[in-house]
Amino acid sequence: VKLIQSTLFTKVKIYSADPDILTAFANTGIDIIIGIPNEQVGNFTNVTKAQQWVTDNVAAHLPATQITLITVGNEVLTTNNQLLISQVVPVMVNLHAVLVSMGLDSQVKISSPNS
Repeated sequence: VKLIQSTLFTKVKIYSADPDILTAFANTGIDIIIGIPNEQVGNFTNVTKAQQWVTDNVAAHLPATQITLITVGNEVLTTNNQLLISQVVPVMVNLHAVLVSMGLDSQVKISSPNS
């Protein structure tokens, strides 16, 4: 974290919601992007699991850790995995609904990175 603070970086993407990493970025002023790996996307088609994940991995670290974005999958459209592709938007909808219900939707956004 100190190395990143010594640079001009203002945002960092982590590829899983590791609580130790999230805690390490507390009170640093660095915006954090949490990625949900492709292999975990299907878990969040269930809104209860999505809610638990947001509670444990986002809400638990706010406001000290500046989590500003959750990315769903990575380059999903290039995988040719039709099941995964079909799950991305419903998962994004579930996560957004959870953020709205917790009053976090203005602070934390949802996206899916594709090139």
